[in-house]
Amino acid sequence: MTIQTEIINLEDLVPTNHLYRKFTKLIDLDKITNKQLTAN
Repeated sequence: MTIQTEIINLEDLVPTNHLYRKFTKLIDLDKITNKQLTAN
């Protein structure tokens, strides 16, 4: 039995010109996520 592990960088999966990148430049998702986590 062979066990394989692959490490993937999620930043590499999203193209540089993808709409998601433009969105993350406008809105700080970390701030929103952290605010929701600390509110609970």
